[in-house]
Amino acid sequence: MPFGTWDYVEFGPAGPVLTEQCTETLDLKPSESLAVNEIIQGAYKKYIELEAKHTDRLRIGDKLEVTITPSRDQALPILERLWAGLDNVLDARKQGIARRHLPLGRIFAVSEFEFGGPTVTLAVRKETGAYNYEIKRDWPEDSGAGDGARSGRALTLPAEYQRFWDEPATDE
Repeated sequence: MPFGTWDYVEFGPAGPVLTEQCTETLDLKPSESLAVNEIIQGAYKKYIELEAKHTDRLRIGDKLEVTITPSRDQALPILERLWAGLDNVLDARKQGIARRHLPLGRIFAVSEFEFGGPTVTLAVRKETGAYNYEIKRDWPEDSGAGDGARSGRALTLPAEYQRFWDEPATDE
């Protein structure tokens, strides 16, 4: 799972799309660019659907808590289908560039959610026009990975968190 070049993708209404810089680096023809975006968006949609089945979300007013339980075994086939689809569109040279530069880590929020590995808890609180957030990762005991936590404050939420905030409040 390459983390790639972070700014080679941006999130639009349909999900992740390649930036112009990425398209130039991969030397994609317009038809290839369109096909790659469709493949990436399809994989992203499948991953988000899978993740939703493993997600508990509670939002009351300006507070949000999301818990995502492990789904790695179910998520890996999505990644395999993504690469197979890209291999059908790209020649060998472009495949090599894609494997180094496509920011799958950002597309699938791997940096925070580890592609379905640990249990992840995301807590967000909006106050005075900004979002305070904390992400905790709890790996299975036998994984050997340490627990990780990260927090921050921003005027806007990163795209990988925004989708949770954008859903209607649960008020439960």
